[in-house]
Amino acid sequence: MLKFGFVGPGERETYRYLTNHLSDDWYGFALKEILVREDYVREADFVLVGQNSICVLEEKHWGGSIWGDDTRWYFDRDCELSPLNQVDDVARIIAGRLKDTFPSLATRLVQGFVVLSNPEARLTLHKNELRAAKVLHLESCIQRLDAFDSCQQHPFHTVSRDSVLGFFGRLRDRQTPTRINIYDVLESLSPIGPYRNWIAKHRASGQLRLLRAVPSSGVGDHPREQTPLVREFITLKTRLENLALEGRVPRVEDYFEWKNEFLVFPLHILQGLSLPADRRKAPPSDSKIRSVVADAFVALRDVHRMGVIHRNLGPSRIHLGERDRVAFSDFLIAKIRGAETVAPTARDIDPEQQFTAPEVACDPRSATEKSDVYSLGASLIYWISGQIPSPSADVSAILSVRTDLTCAVRETVAGILRECVALDPKSRPSAQDRADLVAVLS
Repeated sequence: MLKFGFVGPGERETYRYLTNHLSDDWYGFALKEILVREDYVREADFVLVGQNSICVLEEKHWGGSIWGDDTRWYFDRDCELSPLNQVDDVARIIAGRLKDTFPSLATRLVQGFVVLSNPEARLTLHKNELRAAKVLHLESCIQRLDAFDSCQQHPFHTVSRDSVLGFFGRLRDRQTPTRINIYDVLESLSPIGPYRNWIAKHRASGQLRLLRAVPSSGVGDHPREQTPLVREFITLKTRLENLALEGRVPRVEDYFEWKNEFLVFPLHILQGLSLPADRRKAPPSDSKIRSVVADAFVALRDVHRMGVIHRNLGPSRIHLGERDRVAFSDFLIAKIRGAETVAPTARDIDPEQQFTAPEVACDPRSATEKSDVYSLGASLIYWISGQIPSPSADVSAILSVRTDLTCAVRETVAGILRECVALDPKSRPSAQDRADLVAVLS
């Protein structure tokens, strides 16, 4: 008998399928929270306790073509952090807590899986065949879970299964609010480090907001001084406020305390499409490439003039608004001149991606303005060609796949972007240099 609570269409479909098809050998829980520390909570969509194993399931309802690498999955709604990494992390945390509670219990019995509940989902994982085996389609997940459970070596002979079930029963149910202050919650998004995230609608204006929340116990009495937890808010509110008014970055409203537990930071949602979403409509034309490349380096130059380094730009964080005006989002681990660095916890909050500059991927503390130039250049190359460049890649060869573009545009853009993706940061231009060069070429 399963005991499930659920929200959202994917979780609902998964719940129904599991309750109708799982045998009595399994017992399950849904929407549970695991307290990692006072200011950090992780969530488990489903936990299934079999006869010989414990399976942690992360449900995703994404449909269509999905392409994934070690850090992110790209799909029609742009991209998200890899759910495989998320569920593996939750499984490790659960295994550790079980080991603390039941020292004789083998931690290997806890395994994480991603369940794709949308029958239209088609996933390709880049150079990751072994991990692909941990991705299950809903209609065939029961057979895969039964097979996995039957291969394990009876771990419950030292600890009663009922005791393990009691452990999960005592975990707190996930808190899914329907209203936060003056906002109606429409959708719960995946947590990012200590942040909880919701898409919500302002009750008076009807406008959408992204609400980010952090436990107030982890911030202290003066949140502006605790930069690792409120980095994005501080960056946008204090350093980039003028750029927000110009539409270059999201506008933010004053934060507020909610239920004496969280500080909530409302962010406006940028209008327009991200680079991946724009490219899916149609590969960009000659004229569009010229205008976007030029505007992108002007936008980045303006951000750097405010003493801010993004540190983890990527295509899904670069947006094209009205008349293809470029804007940037997700300043989660931004480096602010003269402020405390967020680097020690950067990777807990915002893991590196294939567009992250090599020096930042090795050590976030090494980020400079030229690290952002690398990420912007690599993102623009991807937007134009559909290919992700490696450091010091042959940009002309990559852009040659766009045979529909004029030779002049390919050569001009290659000349602008080639040095941007140099392996050595000293060999890269600044955003100001590229903005000046594009202005001359135009």
